[in-house]
Amino acid sequence: MEGNSNAAVWFVDRHVEEGRSEKVVFREAGGFQRTITYGELSERTGLIAGAFGRAGILQGERVACLLLDQLEYPEIFWGALKAGVIPVPLNTLLAGAVYDAILRDSRASCLIVSGELFDVVLPAIEGNPFLRRIIVVGENRAENAQNY
Repeated sequence: MEGNSNAAVWFVDRHVEEGRSEKVVFREAGGFQRTITYGELSERTGLIAGAFGRAGILQGERVACLLLDQLEYPEIFWGALKAGVIPVPLNTLLAGAVYDAILRDSRASCLIVSGELFDVVLPAIEGNPFLRRIIVVGENRAENAQNY
């Protein structure tokens, strides 16, 4: 690991290499109360990192993340870092106008949003010149969005 500048390798993958594959790393407090181990997280972040590349999201591009506190959040966050993509975490309690300002200011090329929050961010998506891709986690409410 020495000399590796990718935070995902340090915070996720090294735990697998050091024998902690079966150790639970995240547990949902609400919702489905799912858990994920280091081994599962390492595998999922690798898949997500590859998906960013296949989706045309390049290293150094920003991906806005408007996600509820569910297992998909760390999978997407660490997967983005593994791919060299810059995650931009968004507070789930903001107003549409604030999301619009943040999305434009960050120049995010992709927005990943929990289905339950899609309606709140919809006004900020419309007319955004930087967003090329929208991914909805859970129920897909958008015509041109992809489900995660």
